[in-house]
Amino acid sequence: MRNTKPHTKYRTLWNLASKAHKAGQHRVSSRIEALIRLRWGADLPGGVGMDDRVVLMHNALGVVIHQRTRFLGRAVVFQHVTFGDSTRPGEEQDAPTIGDRVVIGANSAVLGPVAIGEGAMIAAGTVVTKDVPAGHLAKGNPMTTKPLPDTALVDQWF
Repeated sequence: MRNTKPHTKYRTLWNLASKAHKAGQHRVSSRIEALIRLRWGADLPGGVGMDDRVVLMHNALGVVIHQRTRFLGRAVVFQHVTFGDSTRPGEEQDAPTIGDRVVIGANSAVLGPVAIGEGAMIAAGTVVTKDVPAGHLAKGNPMTTKPLPDTALVDQWF
């Protein structure tokens, strides 16, 4: 397992925003979220479904997470990743669901009501607009997937 502890300075503030949001103190939550945006350029709403098993590397630099995005387990997310809903006409408006043991590379976008399967890896710069099966590597724009040749590529992060 790699040492991801240095990448968690944002976490203390986000935990406060999350607690305030759950307590119905949305004004307090919004102010803490604004501080995170100013310091790290990250948009991390207090209502996002993630816990301490989700590590946003480089202190969440430039990470944008839609309010309804859900993390189902452990994940490592690198800088400048966007999780958003679909804005295309006629598509279901919802946010991504991220499975357990998922690694998402820098400058990626995960958009719409997609599911990222357990043990999947998203390569840097990938635009994800459809589901990624468990144990697969997603890469490119347009995105293509293929089975991971070695699960150690993901396992090393956990």
